[in-house]
Order: sequence, then C-alpha cells, then structure tokens
Amino acid sequence: MEKTRIEATMTAVLLAVVTTAGCGARRSRLVAWRPADVTAAAGEPDARGARTYRVALPPPGAGERPLRAELVFAAPLDGAQLDVVGVGPRRPLLGQTPASGDRVVVPLGDAPIAEVEVVLRGPRDAAPPLRAARVATEMAISWPAALGARSSEVAR
Repeated sequence: MEKTRIEATMTAVLLAVVTTAGCGARRSRLVAWRPADVTAAAGEPDARGARTYRVALPPPGAGERPLRAELVFAAPLDGAQLDVVGVGPRRPLLGQTPASGDRVVVPLGDAPIAEVEVVLRGPRDAAPPLRAARVATEMAISWPAALGARSSEVAR
C-alpha cells in the first residue's frame, strides 16, 4: 500500500514537472466567449429601408484581446446585405457582405472597439430581431496558476 502511494506521488510530480517545464506550454493563449449587450435588438429603421442594430462589446480585461463577434438573429438573413462598423473610433469591419443563415461573424481586428453597428439592407421580411451576441476573447493563461499553483515553480 505504501509503495503504491509513493509511486502515485512520484508519477504526479513527474507529470507536473514535464508539463510545466518540458513542453514550453507554461504560458499559452486561451479563447473564451463572453456575452455582449444587444442595445438595439429590433433594429432602428432608416429612411431608405435599412435597419441598424447595435451591440455594446464588453470591455477587455488586462491581457485580453477581442478577436471576433458572433451575432445571432431570430431568423435567417438570406438575401440581405450587411455593413458592419466598429465604433470607438469608427471604422468599417465588413462592407456590403451578403448574408446567409442566422449567424454573422465579425472580425474585430486590433484596434479597440466599444460598439458594433450592423446595417442590414434587403427585403423587408429579412429584418429579424437580433437575438444574442457574444465576443471571442483571447487571453493569456499560465497553466501552473490555472491549476492552483502559487508560483510557476513546481517543486523544490
């Protein structure tokens, strides 16, 4: 019994040392999805028949970088065209992109963006409400810290 416990402990220590020191994966990147706030779910109509939807993006934390936003509509957007603009500062993200399906993926780039405006043009019946939005955020992760270690040192 004692021998088995010692072997299990040695195996765990060896696995921790190899994982932490041997493979170079001490610091890695993790992509996590964070919800975004849909501020104009029904879309705001303009004089030319287009609808503008607004999504407030969550502010990135320290060491985080937003990669892309995923917008989910209540019905397919088949036949519509999208213009997507990042706000804060204003810059185009997608221009006159044909839409299909109920999801739109918007690459966010490297500049900070506080809000995304989606302008939908197309048939009147192709303007469903915006049901949900989320942001893929890349963040640094230290595996020893993620596993509960107080420092990156495994054993002394």
